[in-house]
Amino acid sequence: MDGFGKRLVAAREKKGLSQKKLAELLNITPTRLNYWEKDKREPDFFMFSEILKILDADANELLGLRRQLWNDSDKKLITAYREHPDMQPAINKMLDIDNEPRYVWRAARSENHTPPQIIEMSAEELDILENAPGVTSDDDL
Repeated sequence: MDGFGKRLVAAREKKGLSQKKLAELLNITPTRLNYWEKDKREPDFFMFSEILKILDADANELLGLRRQLWNDSDKKLITAYREHPDMQPAINKMLDIDNEPRYVWRAARSENHTPPQIIEMSAEELDILENAPGVTSDDDL
């Protein structure tokens, strides 16, 4: 795995800055920046914050905390899942996920005078209600 210094060099070069120019923007000597880029030392929190601002960099990436979790096939699958909400309940059932019951407050119905109560609903039943025609907010349920 690359160290902080290599990631700092990559971020600096991505921004199109020379080592000298970045040192100037940080108000430090090029030697000090060189130590960071060679992994001989690390910047303190204040300097790290300044580096992030100047390079418009992500702290997790610069620290090496972000790993590639998904390959291209995984991303396509997730995108397809999100773009087809009508298929999500079937996929969830197939994967045996999201089977936890939901507890919802049911208000009184005027036609049969059912008293208000808390009832148990499956995620699929709740989804049907939430996506019913004319439902634009929770108040409509």
